[in-house]
Amino acid sequence: MPKLFIIIFLLISCLFNSNIYSDELNEIDDAYIQGDYESVIKNLMPLAYQGNSTAQYNLGMLYEHGLGINKDFSEALKWYELSADQGYVMGQNALGFMYYKGLGTIRNYEKAAGLFKLSAKQGYVESQSILGYMFYKGQGVSRDYKKAAEFSRSAAFQDDTDAQYNLGIMYLFGYGVEGDPLKAYSWFSIASINGNKAATEIIDKTKPNMSENQINKAEKLAEDCLKTGYINC
Repeated sequence: MPKLFIIIFLLISCLFNSNIYSDELNEIDDAYIQGDYESVIKNLMPLAYQGNSTAQYNLGMLYEHGLGINKDFSEALKWYELSADQGYVMGQNALGFMYYKGLGTIRNYEKAAGLFKLSAKQGYVESQSILGYMFYKGQGVSRDYKKAAEFSRSAAFQDDTDAQYNLGIMYLFGYGVEGDPLKAYSWFSIASINGNKAATEIIDKTKPNMSENQINKAEKLAEDCLKTGYINC
């Protein structure tokens, strides 16, 4: 995860948690802007020990990515766990990925899926996207193409490009949905427009096998979908 993204992500999560007081927030914000991660940790640590779920999650991120502190997956896991236990959606999602990737613990797809389900219920897009993939692959859950399509569609409608690409694959081969090459192409097109390189590559491979009329229809589907904010998809 790029450093800048981590910073923005952490600042946003802090801003929307009323349990972090303004003075403490300002100190944390200033330290991030200056790249003074040691000060960030100094300010986050007391909040995390006081049980603030947002601070616990953010501290876990610092340990996971080694920002201002030695990278330590076990410590990251501990803080994510404390955050997730309080129902904090980002903590649940982050802990899910620790189990999914086997970071600081033994890889456990079942535990990962359980955590992703909790955060997906709260509307967390990244969790919905990965759950779609896990149901598609049968990782930690029974393979279920219909559920894979449902979770992927939910995330795709919220601009998740991996989910958009995966939904295209499902329409292409008829997994969990009725096969439809035009809809498949349209979702690949949407994902590509949103920056998904894999979608761009599959478009290049698919295009020679389609007529100009089919391509125009598929691109119109994608255009209408994007113009209506994923309402007319």
